[in-house]
Amino acid sequence: MFEDLMWRSLLRAYSIDVSQMCRSGFTPRSHLAKKSRCKTAPTSCQNSLTILAFASLITCLTGCLNSEPMEKEVITLRLDTPSAGWSAEPLEAWKTDETIYCLFQLSPPDGMAAQVITTIESGMQLPRSEKAKKLVVLGKTWNWSSSDSIAFPESREGFLASLPDDASRIEIDQNEP
Repeated sequence: MFEDLMWRSLLRAYSIDVSQMCRSGFTPRSHLAKKSRCKTAPTSCQNSLTILAFASLITCLTGCLNSEPMEKEVITLRLDTPSAGWSAEPLEAWKTDETIYCLFQLSPPDGMAAQVITTIESGMQLPRSEKAKKLVVLGKTWNWSSSDSIAFPESREGFLASLPDDASRIEIDQNEP
């Protein structure tokens, strides 16, 4: 089955007429065509195409293994919260021509927490870029802010509506650095 699939993809990709190349009458799509009565070993054309397919696979794999990994950078959010127990998780990132928007989600403490101003920290790992970074935080419930450089939209939908048309999403590593 795998051999037939490989042959079909090679025939489609390179438009090879196998009937003219193979003298023994061997047809790679054996379930579609009349089978050869000859019980001899496959011809050299089958071997050469198999070797070609294997060499292409090895070339692709070595190219992937030799490529340099993308450099990463960690975007860090530092935010004062009204009580202990608040946490911020990286949600998603968006890029435009000039700016990368890093979206974080705040979560309130579970149960009782000390009523003391606490600084929380969260990181988002992104591919390295020289673009300006803008921090955006969802879920803030208090009416004061320790930083003017952080945007606090009402909802994710409101944030997405404020993005320029050329914005595209960036994949982030979910594991916190």
